[in-house]
Amino acid sequence: MLLKTSQESLKKIFQYVSKVPFAKSIIHSLSEAASGKSIVFFSLHQIINKNQNNFYVNPRAFDVEKLTKSLMEINRTIPFISLSEAVDMLKGEQKFVRSHGVLVLEVPYVKTLKILLPILEKLSLPVCIMLSVNSISTGEFEWVEEIIYRFHSSNKMSFSVSYIDRSFPLFSVDERNVAARNIIDHLIHCRPAILKQKLAEMRNALGDSTVTISHDRVATIAQLKELGENPLVHFGAAGYFHWPFYEINPDEVDNEIITAKEKLSFLFGEAFIPVFYYPLGFEKKHNQDIVDKLIINGYEAAITHSLGICHPGDNMFRLPCLPLDPTTKSFDQYQLMGLSDAIEEFLLVTLAQDKNLS
Repeated sequence: MLLKTSQESLKKIFQYVSKVPFAKSIIHSLSEAASGKSIVFFSLHQIINKNQNNFYVNPRAFDVEKLTKSLMEINRTIPFISLSEAVDMLKGEQKFVRSHGVLVLEVPYVKTLKILLPILEKLSLPVCIMLSVNSISTGEFEWVEEIIYRFHSSNKMSFSVSYIDRSFPLFSVDERNVAARNIIDHLIHCRPAILKQKLAEMRNALGDSTVTISHDRVATIAQLKELGENPLVHFGAAGYFHWPFYEINPDEVDNEIITAKEKLSFLFGEAFIPVFYYPLGFEKKHNQDIVDKLIINGYEAAITHSLGICHPGDNMFRLPCLPLDPTTKSFDQYQLMGLSDAIEEFLLVTLAQDKNLS
C-alpha cells in the first residue's frame, strides 16, 4: 500500500514539474542518470502550412510553426545528429558522451521537403529520408498514403467493403480518418497479393479515379538526388513497395530488402545509409528470418514502429522510435515514464530492505 501511494505521489509531482519550462533540463538529467544515455529516433510524417489552403489535413501532419518550436526545444536537450552517427553510438563504435535525437522523415512529399529544408539549414539539423523504390520511381503513393488520400478525396458519403463487417459514414474529416484507419489496420495483416485485391475493392467502393497531385506529390529521383548533395540530408530504405511483412513470401521479402537496397545504393551513393524502416504489419514468427536477411545483405540497423527510446545494447534491428506529430506523447512524457520506472524500482528495493530490517 505504501509503495503504491509513493508511486502515485511521485508521478503527480513529475507530471506537474514537466510543465515548468526550466525544469525540463532537470528532468532530462535525472532520466539520463536513472536509465542511461539514449538515442531517440523521431519519425516525422508530413508538414503543412496553415496559412495556405490545404486539400485536407492528415492527422499526423505537423504545422510548420509548431514543428520548428518542437525541433528547437528537443535540440537544446538532446542535440540532433545524423542517423549514421547514432548507429555508430548504439553499436559502440563511437563515444557516447550524451543523449541525442535523430530526425527521420517517413515520406518524401515535395511540399514537406520545401518547408523542412530551410528549417533544418537554419538550425543545422540532419535528416534521414526513408524511401520506397516504387514510390519515388513512379510518383505513386505508398499504399497507406493512397488509402488516406482516397478517403479524403472521395465524394462518397458512406463506405463499405466485403472484408469488414460494418459500413462507415464519410460526412466529416474525422469520420474519413476513422474509416481509413480501420482499413489500414485490417490490411497490415494481409500478405501482398491479398492486400492488392482488397485495395482494388476499396478503390471501386470509393469511386476509382486517378490519384492527382492536388494535395501533394512524392519527390522524384532527380529531386532527391539534388537534395542528397546537401550534407544534412541522407536516405534510408523503406523497401520496394513498403508491403507489410505479414505472411509475405520469400521472393517478395527479397524484393523489399535486397533489391530495394541495391537500387537505392546505386541511385544515391554515399548519401544512402543502409538502415531499414519497417512497414506496418509484422508477424513475429518471421522476425528472425527478416533480421538474418537484413544482416546478411549489409544493413546496419532497422527502425520499427514500436514506441520507445534506444540505449546501447538494444537490438539494432528492432529499434523503437517516437512519432513527431501533434497526436502523440511528447519526449518529456517518455522521459518521465523512464524516470518513474527507475524510481518505482528504487522504492521496491528500498521498502523490501526496510521490511527485512524490521
